[in-house]
Amino acid sequence: MSLAKNISEGMEEAIGAVPSYAELDTAIENIGQTLDILDMGEFPHTDKSYG
Repeated sequence: MSLAKNISEGMEEAIGAVPSYAELDTAIENIGQTLDILDMGEFPHTDKSYG
């Protein structure tokens, strides 16, 4: 296999591994929603520390 083909295939694989804008936007939205829930401070009772 030629060097150029190896580089081309490697680039295609790397680009394919990068998350899309929609995936990143969804992840950021999920993190924001989770932070809102955690900021409420309403945790289930436990004998263990949350921190």
